[in-house]
Amino acid sequence: APVALAAMNKSSGDAIGVSGGAAPLLVHVPMFSSKSIGQSIPFALSSNVISVTLAFDCVIAAGSNVTLTGLTGAASADDGALGVSEAGGSSFRGTGSWVRGS
Repeated sequence: APVALAAMNKSSGDAIGVSGGAAPLLVHVPMFSSKSIGQSIPFALSSNVISVTLAFDCVIAAGSNVTLTGLTGAASADDGALGVSEAGGSSFRGTGSWVRGS
Protein backbone atom coordinates (compact mmCIF):
# COMPACT_ATOMS: atom_id res chain seq x y z
CA ALA A 1 0.00 0.00 0.00
CA PRO A 2 1.26 3.51 -0.73
CA VAL A 3 2.52 5.69 2.11
CA ALA A 4 0.11 8.45 3.03
CA LEU A 5 1.24 12.01 2.45
CA ALA A 6 2.05 13.98 5.58
CA ALA A 7 3.70 17.29 6.35
CA MET A 8 7.34 16.93 7.34
CA ASN A 9 8.87 19.00 10.11
CA LYS A 10 12.63 18.92 9.93
CA SER A 11 15.00 19.88 12.71
CA SER A 12 16.80 23.13 12.14
CA GLY A 13 18.44 23.73 15.50
CA ASP A 14 22.11 23.84 16.32
CA ALA A 15 24.12 20.68 17.02
CA ILE A 16 27.77 20.00 17.89
CA GLY A 17 28.58 23.69 17.66
CA VAL A 18 27.24 24.07 14.11
CA SER A 19 24.48 26.56 13.37
CA GLY A 20 21.65 24.52 11.81
CA GLY A 21 23.60 21.32 12.52
CA ALA A 22 20.47 19.38 13.49
CA ALA A 23 19.11 19.56 9.92
CA PRO A 24 18.92 16.12 8.29
CA LEU A 25 21.64 15.35 5.74
CA LEU A 26 23.57 18.55 6.52
CA VAL A 27 27.27 17.99 5.89
CA HIS A 28 29.61 20.34 7.72
CA VAL A 29 33.32 20.30 6.86
CA PRO A 30 35.23 21.28 10.01
CA MET A 31 37.59 24.22 9.59
CA PHE A 32 39.83 26.28 11.82
CA SER A 33 38.22 29.47 13.06
CA SER A 34 41.61 30.54 14.36
CA LYS A 35 45.15 29.24 13.92
CA SER A 36 48.59 30.54 14.81
CA ILE A 37 52.14 29.30 15.31
CA GLY A 38 55.00 30.99 17.10
CA GLN A 39 58.38 30.39 18.67
CA SER A 40 60.00 31.43 21.93
CA ILE A 41 63.42 32.42 20.53
CA PRO A 42 64.25 33.57 16.97
CA PHE A 43 67.94 32.55 17.10
CA ALA A 44 69.63 29.57 15.44
CA LEU A 45 71.19 26.89 17.65
CA SER A 46 69.06 27.93 20.65
CA SER A 47 66.62 25.82 22.60
CA ASN A 48 63.22 26.85 21.28
CA VAL A 49 59.58 26.22 22.13
CA ILE A 50 57.15 26.08 19.21
CA SER A 51 53.57 26.99 20.18
CA VAL A 52 50.64 26.07 17.96
CA THR A 53 47.15 27.41 18.68
CA LEU A 54 44.11 25.95 16.90
CA ALA A 55 40.41 26.70 17.29
CA PHE A 56 37.78 24.74 15.37
CA ASP A 57 34.43 26.03 14.13
CA CYS A 58 32.60 23.04 15.63
CA VAL A 59 32.95 20.45 18.37
CA ILE A 60 35.70 17.94 17.58
CA ALA A 61 35.05 14.43 18.86
CA ALA A 62 37.16 13.12 21.72
CA GLY A 63 39.90 10.87 20.37
CA SER A 64 40.35 12.93 17.20
CA ASN A 65 43.88 13.49 15.90
CA VAL A 66 45.50 16.64 14.57
CA THR A 67 48.60 16.27 12.39
CA LEU A 68 51.02 19.13 11.76
CA THR A 69 53.41 18.82 8.83
CA GLY A 70 56.07 20.99 7.23
CA LEU A 71 58.01 21.80 10.41
CA THR A 72 61.45 21.26 8.90
CA GLY A 73 65.00 21.84 10.12
CA ALA A 74 64.50 20.77 13.73
CA ALA A 75 67.39 19.16 15.61
CA SER A 76 65.08 17.53 18.17
CA ALA A 77 64.96 13.76 18.39
CA ASP A 78 61.66 11.88 18.03
CA ASP A 79 59.49 12.22 21.14
CA GLY A 80 56.42 10.07 21.75
CA ALA A 81 55.43 11.95 24.91
CA LEU A 82 55.27 15.57 23.79
CA GLY A 83 53.29 17.81 26.13
CA VAL A 84 49.93 19.09 24.92
CA SER A 85 48.20 22.00 26.65
CA GLU A 86 44.51 22.63 26.17
CA ALA A 87 42.25 25.59 26.68
CA GLY A 88 38.80 25.43 28.26
CA GLY A 89 36.38 23.03 26.62
CA SER A 90 38.99 21.31 24.46
CA SER A 91 38.61 17.65 23.52
CA PHE A 92 42.35 17.17 23.28
CA ARG A 93 44.09 15.66 26.27
CA GLY A 94 47.35 14.06 27.24
CA THR A 95 50.37 13.94 25.00
CA GLY A 96 51.35 14.40 21.40
CA SER A 97 54.04 12.78 19.33
CA TRP A 98 56.95 14.43 17.53
CA VAL A 99 58.49 12.56 14.59
CA ARG A 100 61.42 14.48 13.17
CA GLY A 101 61.46 12.73 9.79
CA SER A 102 64.28 13.39 7.36
